Amino acid sequence: MKKFWMCRIVLAAFALAFIAFQLAGGCRKKKKQFYFPVTFTVSEVDPADGETGVGLWPVITVGFTGAADATTFSNANIIFEESGVGVLGATYTPYDGSATVMVVPDAPLSPSTDYTITLTNSILSKGGKPLKLDGVTNPITFTTTATGDIDPPTFAGATAATIGMGGVLVTWETAFDNVSPAPEISYLIYRSTTSGGQVFSTPYAATPPGRLSFTDAGASGSWFYVVRARDSFGNVETNTAEAWTGTVPPLVSYAADLTPIMALSCAVAGCHTGFSHVANLDLSTYTPFDISHNGITDMVIIGNPDNSELIWRLEGTRLPQMPLVGDLLSVAEIQLFRYWIAQGALDN
Repeated sequence: MKKFWMCRIVLAAFALAFIAFQLAGGCRKKKKQFYFPVTFTVSEVDPADGETGVGLWPVITVGFTGAADATTFSNANIIFEESGVGVLGATYTPYDGSATVMVVPDAPLSPSTDYTITLTNSILSKGGKPLKLDGVTNPITFTTTATGDIDPPTFAGATAATIGMGGVLVTWETAFDNVSPAPEISYLIYRSTTSGGQVFSTPYAATPPGRLSFTDAGASGSWFYVVRARDSFGNVETNTAEAWTGTVPPLVSYAADLTPIMALSCAVAGCHTGFSHVANLDLSTYTPFDISHNGITDMVIIGNPDNSELIWRLEGTRLPQMPLVGDLLSVAEIQLFRYWIAQGALDN
């Protein structure tokens, strides 16, 4: 009898354990995950198909759902034609990391005339995928306006050129024109290392219509920028207002510029290195500085050195000032860390 009750108790215990196991999820099978790759296709075209009253020297833009191989932007793959005439000459300029192409005719278009843009699947993504044109209106046809325009836009010019992540950001306010609406006004960028030294016969860059900023990713040194507005008839106003960056620092390298400083002052025995790293911060290798440190704040807030704890500690605005042992960092050395954070705290 005793064995009988012992068996029942054991079976009951197993049953309870099994029920608890099932309630906790048991040996659930993982759900299958399905991934839907983004199709490389056309996202927008301006002018739109069927649009009328288009200016006589428009900036035509074609947007894609991803970055394209800019070497495939040509008149063989993006065919620009005038009705009854044939293929026209144009320049093809990538923008937005080559997710947009600007097509600018080599000469003014004719009034009251039909034009077409025909896209081909020879346009490739950066990964080599051909452009999918299923469901895309192709070709796109638009008609130019019956009248011309000789008046340039009214525009105050560039308002600021500021150092940010990835380069210099040049900004401006909207230009106005007597014929072209604001979304059809594009902007030409000129720059020089000296005030008044811009060469206005050749723009440094151009924006798609309607944009109010430009990032000069290649900027290094001190630059003076002038921005001019261009309407859809090709009229360009002639302001000379300059936006100056001050001095733009060259790109700071974590490996070449910062690692030697930390190897001497921070990543030393008893401080932030190897198994002895203090406060769980090992500076002997690149550290993901943007993760929370000691629950206080981020060691590095990317693009914002003024609010990064690393700078507070180096400058002594938050104690204890670092490094604890040896000489404090010089102003020039701390400035390198400031530039590095402002430029994105890259592992470069």
